[in-house]
Amino acid sequence: MTKKKKIKELETAVLLSMYSKVKYSKHAHPKEVTILKGLRKDLRGLGKIALQNLVKEGYITKHPNSGGMTYSLSPKGIERLKELKKE
Repeated sequence: MTKKKKIKELETAVLLSMYSKVKYSKHAHPKEVTILKGLRKDLRGLGKIALQNLVKEGYITKHPNSGGMTYSLSPKGIERLKELKKE
């Protein structure tokens, strides 16, 4: 499997991991470490890349605070999750 294809699959896994942490809430802001805990340890490096891709695509938004960068689901991300849950 190519690296790009693996990252695309991990984007779905990261979105689902984010869902398990926030349950469609736009107001929850988990840290990167918390989101990536849903992945196997050997995939967390690629998971960081997938997370950044999701930010670029607008599914997840960055939420900076004094404790470090946190992330939240965007409305576009919530719609994508609902599509994934139907599949």
